[in-house]
Amino acid sequence: MMTEIQYANINNEGADGYNPIRQARLRRELAEDRANVTDEDRRYRLLTIMAATSTADPMYTELNGQLVVIEARIKANHDAKMQVEWTIEITKSRRETWNAWARGLKGNMSGKAIAEKEKELGFFLADLKEAVKMHNL
Repeated sequence: MMTEIQYANINNEGADGYNPIRQARLRRELAEDRANVTDEDRRYRLLTIMAATSTADPMYTELNGQLVVIEARIKANHDAKMQVEWTIEITKSRRETWNAWARGLKGNMSGKAIAEKEKELGFFLADLKEAVKMHNL
């Protein structure tokens, strides 16, 4: 089996002409990269392309359809993670901890104080609010 360099030296006289071995390697690497792309990455790419596409273009409608599917998958994954991590018992416990801290504050909560407490407790206030809503507490 010939290597990329051997093929280039023999058939392209050492230059960068067409090299089927290099093309096969690049296709293989591209396929591996595509397999590792997350739905969030796909969503970002679609939004970027859509921002540069006219809404009158038929491609825009096709991209929007793909975006709806990807966003539904992202939401389903997020909801599944929330169900696993935020059981009703954990939500109640974390809510009591958060409320006890909040009641002990003098004055209004600042963004800095909230961020420090989130880091200390290991969860975000937004996630706590979502879990409370999910469990109808």
